[in-house]
Amino acid sequence: MAIRSDSKLDQKLTEKIRLEFVEGVEEDEVRIYPTLEGLVKKHDVPSTTLYRRAKEDDWQRQRNEFKSAYEAQRSKDRAQRKAKRADTFDDTSLSIAESLLARVGRKLAIAARRDRDENTDSLAITELKDMAETVLKAQKAGKLALGEAGEIKQVVSDDAIPTSLTRIIDRLDQLAEEKSQGASHTLQ
Repeated sequence: MAIRSDSKLDQKLTEKIRLEFVEGVEEDEVRIYPTLEGLVKKHDVPSTTLYRRAKEDDWQRQRNEFKSAYEAQRSKDRAQRKAKRADTFDDTSLSIAESLLARVGRKLAIAARRDRDENTDSLAITELKDMAETVLKAQKAGKLALGEAGEIKQVVSDDAIPTSLTRIIDRLDQLAEEKSQGASHTLQ
């Protein structure tokens, strides 16, 4: 559209107002979309001229398209931030699970040395059960952090069991057997 050079609403001001209407303005991290009437008052321009130009150039359609694209980008950015936080959370969860497994392994190794050196049973059955429970929960947390399993429900074959867990379970079985051999009565 050709704009008269003597008009109060020249091309430069028209474009500035159009951008404010179409793209809105950021105020305190919130995007505000002003009305045409608000822009008429803010810029002190003739309302009939501004309304006519807005209609002729279809500013409302432009605003709708901008808002759709803007909201789509915000959603994408939000999803990327959440994905990054989820990755960090998974890494932290995996580190905690690994630390728990290592701690249980160290405790079992120390107990095994003490049992061998002193010919005693240094761990009670309840401690062994607690360690086994800790190992299983740590394994579950680690697998979830790696995205490998929604929930560990059953083990189908020995191939599905990690070797570190197999060693711990074997050691728990061995300690339980040693403890039962030292008992003065038998179970039937």
